[in-house]
Amino acid sequence: MLQTKTMLILSFSIVLSLVGWGGAKSNQANAQTPSLSTSKSSAQSPSATACTDAKKPVITKPLDGGTVVLTDIIRGTTPCTGMKHYVVVTPPNGVNWVQAKSFNISANGAFIAEAQFGEGSNGIKEKYLVRILVTKATLMPGQLNQMPSDAILSGAISVTREQ
Repeated sequence: MLQTKTMLILSFSIVLSLVGWGGAKSNQANAQTPSLSTSKSSAQSPSATACTDAKKPVITKPLDGGTVVLTDIIRGTTPCTGMKHYVVVTPPNGVNWVQAKSFNISANGAFIAEAQFGEGSNGIKEKYLVRILVTKATLMPGQLNQMPSDAILSGAISVTREQ
């Protein structure tokens, strides 16, 4: 009986993969179709494929045009829970800085992270751009010399450091 059920499930999975439903062979148009596969790699696929230029992280705190302090909290939501996330801060000189601070994502896609705006008293009253960078690559904290080829960026928010 168990062998019969296993063969039936295997046959059904093959048919579904041939018609383009579920599993790793599904294309962008079928990305929202539920997969019947239970393998660990397929279970992570929807999170990675859910992240596109149309569906990307959104920063909800601080607000665009708001103020920050030297080290401040960044909050938001992301559909890209299966990928690596980084806060990127761009000061007035235009250099992108990958933040070394923590980045935590909950199962529902809500995130909380920290970012630094300037050094000590340098940077007070200056404007900064803040974005979330999503990639499969591992980035080192510090100046971002080259954007990863698979990078997806949230919309930028502009903040002013107040103290």
